[in-house]
Amino acid sequence: MHKAATLTGFRRCLQFAICAMLPALVALGCHRAPESKQGEAAAEQGAARSDAGSADTGAMKSPASGKADAPVLARRRHNEESHAAFRRAQHCFFAKMDVMGGRSVIAACEDLSVLPYARDQYRSCSVETPARRERLEAAEAVLSECGGEDPGFDEEYFQQTRKAASLGDPDAQICYLVGAFGEVGLDERDLAEMRSRLPVYIAAALRRGDWRVLQVLAGDRYVDTFDPIGFIGERTPFVAYKANRLLRLAATGNYAANLDAEADYVQVQQLSSHQVAQAKAWARQAYQRYFRASPPLLHEPTPCAEG
Repeated sequence: MHKAATLTGFRRCLQFAICAMLPALVALGCHRAPESKQGEAAAEQGAARSDAGSADTGAMKSPASGKADAPVLARRRHNEESHAAFRRAQHCFFAKMDVMGGRSVIAACEDLSVLPYARDQYRSCSVETPARRERLEAAEAVLSECGGEDPGFDEEYFQQTRKAASLGDPDAQICYLVGAFGEVGLDERDLAEMRSRLPVYIAAALRRGDWRVLQVLAGDRYVDTFDPIGFIGERTPFVAYKANRLLRLAATGNYAANLDAEADYVQVQQLSSHQVAQAKAWARQAYQRYFRASPPLLHEPTPCAEG
């Protein structure tokens, strides 16, 4: 049993692969040959299902009647219901994490009040306490509407995210990649499913030009949280640099400067000149193929935000 550690920050901290390992990642510049034709075909079929699930199927008509096909409408309703269930579960889970984080920050500030050597720190943090209490009360009200501080929120959020992602929901797929599900216990079946689905979801996000997947791959990860990308062995400097360089092609202003600073550090510290050139070439190709119609990026994308 693998445990995802309890999150201690706010939901804005949910920002946190691309190469080798699995056939579905060939589109990302993978240079390892697939283990078998059958495995490659299965990955491609999974990606096709993912794209199909997120497409608008309402235009499909029955040749005989000219009306929308009943199975198509039923599938659309099912997908919409799944997305709504995912968002409800996310709403309650985020409220729970906001309550936990808000209480923790307020308590930490109050603890400083009794420490003679921390008076300056206490004065500084206590200025924000009234606003923090307001946010905490708002989160507690949402949590009350969700049924109280139920430990089952974590599991419900994971299961609804998993289900919606499997049906092609782009938002759920990105949240599945982020993997921040509180104290959910992941068994071997969950982990095996994750190994097979992650490359499919990454490839699908790239094909639709979804910047959020690049932020997931380029971002750092706290050591006390479960990281699906790291779990499959792809949280590497090379993967992060590739994602960084692709984001940079659309970034402007301070965000562009921040990406350059991060890239310079990785480039100097951890990559060879060949890897740097390879990553930049991949980024240019991916941008032209999937992202060239995208608007400029003024700030970093938030991978898993509440809708």
